[in-house]
Amino acid sequence: MKIRLCSFLCVVVGLALGSVMSAAPPGPALDKLAEKWVRDTLKTMTLDEKVGQLIATSIDAAYTSTDSEIYEKKLRLVRDFHVGAVHVFGGSEPIPQALLNPSYGGSSISRKGDPFVAASFFNHLQQAARIPLLTTADFEGGSAYILNGGTRLPRAMAIGATRDPQLAYKAGKLVAGEARAVGVTIDFYPVVDVNNNPRNPIINIRSF
Repeated sequence: MKIRLCSFLCVVVGLALGSVMSAAPPGPALDKLAEKWVRDTLKTMTLDEKVGQLIATSIDAAYTSTDSEIYEKKLRLVRDFHVGAVHVFGGSEPIPQALLNPSYGGSSISRKGDPFVAASFFNHLQQAARIPLLTTADFEGGSAYILNGGTRLPRAMAIGATRDPQLAYKAGKLVAGEARAVGVTIDFYPVVDVNNNPRNPIINIRSF
């Protein structure tokens, strides 16, 4: 019952978003083979599969055994619930009990992930997906913001301060190449927020 209710709500939200976004300018046209694949695939999809495409899950780029509970859970989300996207984070680990304030920063601390693990995890999930997954990341400031061994770049405000569009282009191209190397197809960067409030600690130097 809960799953059906969730599916219903997702459909309602999807329809609402569709009506809002219908006024947006059309994207680049697909070639004929791509259009045929989209039409043919859509015809074979069940309602559950269509709803699943509106949902994204996440993985940590930390070693995860293929016979672990976490791996099986992610596999089931892709295989049985047909999620449409997977977002990669670095990783997290429990805060040591030795800290005087164990509640500092929550119950866990973040750490960088392993690019090989991210690529391997993505590959396994893509193989389990009937419809290719969208794979996403927050590689602002370079892929090294999340993954060890990647390139670390200045934050967007430093790039914007140069007033050189070519530097921004080169930064984006570099990050896109490293993202693609680990299987990420969508990078939520650059951040296009406008820093209209200097006291905003979230947007801050993430804005050009």
